[in-house]
Amino acid sequence: MNDVKSITNDIVQDIMQDKQRRIALVPNFTEALVNCANIYKAQQKYVEALEDYDTAIAGNLRFLLAH
Repeated sequence: MNDVKSITNDIVQDIMQDKQRRIALVPNFTEALVNCANIYKAQQKYVEALEDYDTAIAGNLRFLLAH
């Protein structure tokens, strides 16, 4: 069971690193931000989740207002 948890944690970390790279390349990449926020929420890292949700929302508002 611990091996499965370890593998799962490794996979989650890989996903988060990939999402963070995408966000670094395109800071308003809403899908990546929301996915990261969802992972943080599942890990009960609520402050980090809220930060990513806020950034995603702000990016979408700027996009909508520009058009």
